Formats: sequence, structure tokens, C-alpha cells
Amino acid sequence: MIRTILILLVAALLGWGGGQILRAASSTAHNATAHNTTTSVEAAAVSVQQRLQSQVVLYTLADCDYSKAAKAFFDAQGIDYVELDVGTSMQARAEARSLGATKVPFMLVGDARIDGFDEPRLLSHYGLPDLSRPVSENGLRL
Repeated sequence: MIRTILILLVAALLGWGGGQILRAASSTAHNATAHNTTTSVEAAAVSVQQRLQSQVVLYTLADCDYSKAAKAFFDAQGIDYVELDVGTSMQARAEARSLGATKVPFMLVGDARIDGFDEPRLLSHYGLPDLSRPVSENGLRL
């Protein structure tokens, strides 16, 4: 039942048509209960659920140094994120473009959309000190 509600919520957020989603949600709920199997619709719902819980969605390219730096930043800060590789997933690429991405990494951090790896902006967003900035005589970061 929870999966069905989650799928309907995702469908509403993405603007998908009601009839197809209702049938898919009903089918997914039935399959998951009766056969204990994972379907592609169910996997998509799990992915969306992870995104909602993490509040950080990171669109990357595997060989991009800035993408690697962004992942290292979130890992170092202990911030959960969902990574979507736009090089291997056409769906991730289309999604990033529809959100206005102009380069990678592209990230959704809460309500903020960030193109590229902008460490000072991320530090500010999370209220973390920028340790790369010099310290003044009174101990404050400049």
C-alpha cells in the first residue's frame, strides 16, 4: 500500500498520466505482495524515495574530476546523496537537462540547483566553515 501511494506521489510530481500510473502502481503492489519480486516501477519508486530522503541528488560523469570532488565533499561531510551518472543513464541525462543543468556535476541540494562543483556555496549552504579561507587576528575567517 505504501509503495502504491509513493508511486502515485512520484507520478503527480513528475506530471505523469493518471491511468497508466494507477495500473502500474496497482500491478506493482500486487507483484511485490504476491511474488516478492522487484519490478522496474518499484525500483524507480525506491530511487525516488532515496532522493527524497537524501535531499541531495548528484548528476555526475564517471571520468569528471569535478564530479569526483563533489562526491568526495559529500562523503567527507557525511552527507548522504543519490548519484546519477549522466554518461551511462539516458534517463539521468534527460532529467538533468530538464532541470536546467549546463555542466557536471549538477546537483540538487534541497531547493538549490548548483551547476559545477562550488565548494564555498556548499559549505555556506550547510553552515560549515570554509577552512581554506585565512583566519583573522580575532579568530574569524575572512
